[in-house]
Amino acid sequence: MADVLIVEDASLQQTIIGSFLQPTHTIVGSATDGDEAVELVKKHEPDVVIMDINLPNVDGLTAAEEIKSHSPETKIIVSTALVN
Repeated sequence: MADVLIVEDASLQQTIIGSFLQPTHTIVGSATDGDEAVELVKKHEPDVVIMDINLPNVDGLTAAEEIKSHSPETKIIVSTALVN
């Protein structure tokens, strides 16, 4: 079982990702922007972060770089969708 942080600004996507992960993994939190993601990683130190790229304020790639500098052992899975 892994501790997972979901970073996704669309609430439906958060719900879908969470439903795939539970009950085999623990969701330690969810963030809707990159700044919030970095703070939650510092607070909860998850094993895995599922990261959207297109986020408000700080984008997912910038947040991932900051997370890796603080917590190099944390795995980051990029998950994104573009709908036109």
